[in-house]
Amino acid sequence: MNEPGVALFYNRRRLFYLEKNKYEFAVDDFNEAIRLEPGSIDGYWNRAQAHENASYRARAIADYSEVIRIDPKSLRAYAARGSAAALPQVAPY
Repeated sequence: MNEPGVALFYNRRRLFYLEKNKYEFAVDDFNEAIRLEPGSIDGYWNRAQAHENASYRARAIADYSEVIRIDPKSLRAYAARGSAAALPQVAPY
């Protein structure tokens, strides 16, 4: 169990990291947010965005797929997963 707002803190701090192109730090925060709230779409969605911004296609696709598993009606996640599939693949962090 976590204290209220801790996962939200990690999800929000990522904005700073993403604005500074510090994707590996953003991913660390999303990993913690997912650990604290594994059923929350936000952590997976945000981590997918960080992976996509860093052109880590396979990781972005995996996270978008998890969003779809949690919310199969999320058309936005299907579209984002398709866009991520079109990215060039680079080595992970």
